[in-house]
Amino acid sequence: MLFPHQKEVYEELLATAGLLFGGAWKQCSIRPRFSRFLSGPTGSGKTHIVKSAADQLGVPILVVSATNWMPLGCSQKGARPTWRDIACFCQRYERGIIFVDELDKFGGRESSWMDHIRVEAFQLLDQIFPDTVLADDDGDELACETLDHLKIADRLLNRFLIVGAGAFQGIWSEKRAAHIGFGEKVEDKENKISKSMMAQQIPAEIANRFAGPILVLKPLIQSDYKEMLDEAASSLDEQTAKIFLKKGLASLEDAASNQLGCRWIEELLLHSLLELERIKPKCQTHALESKVVHLST
Repeated sequence: MLFPHQKEVYEELLATAGLLFGGAWKQCSIRPRFSRFLSGPTGSGKTHIVKSAADQLGVPILVVSATNWMPLGCSQKGARPTWRDIACFCQRYERGIIFVDELDKFGGRESSWMDHIRVEAFQLLDQIFPDTVLADDDGDELACETLDHLKIADRLLNRFLIVGAGAFQGIWSEKRAAHIGFGEKVEDKENKISKSMMAQQIPAEIANRFAGPILVLKPLIQSDYKEMLDEAASSLDEQTAKIFLKKGLASLEDAASNQLGCRWIEELLLHSLLELERIKPKCQTHALESKVVHLST
């Protein structure tokens, strides 16, 4: 299910992926920059949109996170190196989407660990397959039948769409409202994030690796939450929808005020189903009593 505020970004992702997978661009003398960056406040549905695009296109998706990136050379006893997962993904599938989430976290304090991770992330964003992936933890080269370097390198460069994402929560908090006079707020109607804004929180080397313009999921206003509520309710059965709508309308203002995002819908559904479970035993009891009375008469 896609909500109204997500559809424009979704269509743009589909168009970009369709162009890449179609292959007509290979006749050009210059390779287009296909990688796209998706930004929006926490809970606006970034991951959901990319997964929905992958489902529509019928291609697999690999989700990696900047905050959980495990560099090459680390012992696999703790965790599998991220690049090894990427390599296996590209070898298993002929094409697909690699979704790199939380790229805004690369703007943290400098450290040798983060520097190492950035180098590996740069290689992925440039769609360059590093030779070091073909070495095991002892530095020995893996058997050729395990990973095919040439096949993986070609697929990564020509058949996989890289989509990066970041919340940039600080930017959205500043843009959410400008304070004027005696506390009056004026909403930012443009809802745009530029590469220069991104560069305030992540290295420019990352921001410049994506094709513009940045795909932006705007902060939601109350009418957006109402649309989400109605559309989600339309997919539920009558009894569940009734409870769902009642709880949603009661918390609509709070959801918009606290920018709960799409997770609000998921929470509403959970609590609606829980209430439905509490009601069911009573309904079943009443039904049984009615049946007993009917039989005795």
